Amino acid sequence: VNSTTLHPNIRSGQQSLSVTGGRCFVMRHVGPGCFKARMSEDLLEGDVVRISFYVKILSQSKQVFQVESGHYHTAKRSRWAIPDDDSHIIARTLVPRADEWTKIEAIHTVGPDWTYDGVVLPPKRCNHY
Repeated sequence: VNSTTLHPNIRSGQQSLSVTGGRCFVMRHVGPGCFKARMSEDLLEGDVVRISFYVKILSQSKQVFQVESGHYHTAKRSRWAIPDDDSHIIARTLVPRADEWTKIEAIHTVGPDWTYDGVVLPPKRCNHY
């Protein structure tokens, strides 16, 4: 949704992502080599990041909103394969009421979600994490 006037599905600013239907996939690249306006330093294994944003689920209350990391590496059996554990799950939040903004805030430790078959596989480029 782009708007220069007040719009009910934009929390602040002039842009918001609007997804209809059940699942959605949105990626914000934060791997090594991203431009400095996005990441001032590359993420390293063991770094702790805070992720914060607002979500509004229209027309259905008591929905679970889940945030996951995505990690690309050529050494994995499938380049975008997820770990066997839940280390890629950043947040699961119950959105109690429909049509209201709910703040999602999570603390995530970087690295366990880079581990496959006991080997840490750091991403190599911006769009790999």
